[in-house]
Amino acid sequence: MKQSGRRLVELTGNFRSRPDILSAVETIVEQREGIEPRALVAHREFAQASPYSVEVLYATEGESMEAQCVASRIRELLEMYPEFTFEDVAVLVRNTEVLGAFTTAFDDAGFHIW
Repeated sequence: MKQSGRRLVELTGNFRSRPDILSAVETIVEQREGIEPRALVAHREFAQASPYSVEVLYATEGESMEAQCVASRIRELLEMYPEFTFEDVAVLVRNTEVLGAFTTAFDDAGFHIW
C-alpha cells in the first residue's frame, strides 16, 4: 500500500449501523475489485428494532449525477412517507472524495441538514 501512496484503514467494528444494514453492505461490496472480503461487525446494541430498507443507487455518469440521483430519491421517500425525517436516512459513500458532490446535490435539493 505504501508504494501506491495509499493507506489501508482497518475498520474492525461499527458503532453506527445495525447488523442488518452491515449485512446489506457486505452483500453490495462482495467480490468487488479492490475490496478485501471481511465481516462487518456491529459493536453497538440498539434499544429497539427498527424497520429498514436498503436501496443501492448507482449512476455511471459520474459523482455529480450519482449524488443528484440520491438526493432525488431521498426527496421522493420523504414525500411518500411524511412520518420519516432525515434522521431515518443514511447515505453510505465509497470514499470521502465524493462528499463535495453530495453536499452540492443536497444543498441544491434544499436539504439544509448540517
